[in-house]
Amino acid sequence: KVRSLFRWLTVKNLNKMIFKEQLTEDSPYYFLKGIKYGLESYHELFKRLCSYAGLSVKIIRGISKSAGYKPGMPFKDSKFSNSWASVLIDGDWHFVDCHWGARHVNNTEDYSDPEKFCYSLDEFYFLTNPEDMIYMHYPDEPEWQLLEDPLSVETFVELPVVKSHFFWYGL
Repeated sequence: KVRSLFRWLTVKNLNKMIFKEQLTEDSPYYFLKGIKYGLESYHELFKRLCSYAGLSVKIIRGISKSAGYKPGMPFKDSKFSNSWASVLIDGDWHFVDCHWGARHVNNTEDYSDPEKFCYSLDEFYFLTNPEDMIYMHYPDEPEWQLLEDPLSVETFVELPVVKSHFFWYGL
């Protein structure tokens, strides 16, 4: 179920999707339209869909080394605030980041323009290993690092800035 929902959300190129003007508020397409125009988030829609499927999901809030982040930058304001999901499967929590799994920002300083998003599925963000996720995402609550020995935010800042390809190539 989790895999199906992740794939359904992440393989859609919202730049190419045209939505009807009138969509009912209980339609998944209503929420996809909201994501396209910045009114909804991937993780909230993922949580909603998982709830309909009888799955437990927790939205994790924290900071991330997202577009515009440079190595060693402090996290002073909300610019790098982020959210992602953790889903309960067979008694264990696993990370799922549908947003990062669906799209990334092209090299630009204007992150508000939806046309700057490049849609391409990145499987790395499905059931991501906590040991890898911590390089990019730092939760507000240390227990949601899902690590045996949680890191301090200072250690998180000192970690290199890497993305999924670093791990895909075993670097």
